[in-house]
Amino acid sequence: MAYHVNKEYKQDEAIILSFDIGTTHTAVSFSHAIPGERPDVRPVMKWPGQPEASGETKVHAYYAMAV
Repeated sequence: MAYHVNKEYKQDEAIILSFDIGTTHTAVSFSHAIPGERPDVRPVMKWPGQPEASGETKVHAYYAMAV
């Protein structure tokens, strides 16, 4: 799955990474931006060697709540 950007990329060629580190889910997306083209943003859906997803939290999060 890819998300398409409607605007033409006008800067230097780049690989763009995006990280969203949350308390229950963590996501990574990337794009290979080439001048004169419309970049595709692609989410990482599975890492090499990762077992099948079960819908449970994949990243352990530790936090303390002040009462």
